[in-house]
Amino acid sequence: MPEMTFEESFRKYHCADATQLGLDAAQFLADMIGGLHRMPNVLTDRGVWNNEHYAEVPWYGDMETYDYDMLTRLVVMSHDRLLRAEVKPRHHWYLTLRFHRRKSRDGEFHERMPTLEDHVSAIRKTLPEATLEQD
Repeated sequence: MPEMTFEESFRKYHCADATQLGLDAAQFLADMIGGLHRMPNVLTDRGVWNNEHYAEVPWYGDMETYDYDMLTRLVVMSHDRLLRAEVKPRHHWYLTLRFHRRKSRDGEFHERMPTLEDHVSAIRKTLPEATLEQD
């Protein structure tokens, strides 16, 4: 019996009417944490996967930049995949992760997503010199 694709598995076990954006966000999260099998039910069962404009999931716990690098993974993958990611408070130990599709690397502000390298360069130009590492 052939193995199911990610889309087939997600539709069968989690959200039969997921939009393409919902599937892309689910794939994003699965890749971010090491596979669909590692996604807790709170993400898959309480996620908004069937909306044309955004996908949204509750995220339990915190996010870090280095030692446990989920925040960095979120940012890097977001820029690589043209999915704008928002992190919003939810309640107690939960955050909300919301994803919006971006169309290209340039264009209108609400349609574009620069590469990570371009965005980092733009941000560094706005920082005071004292915050930059000196060689």
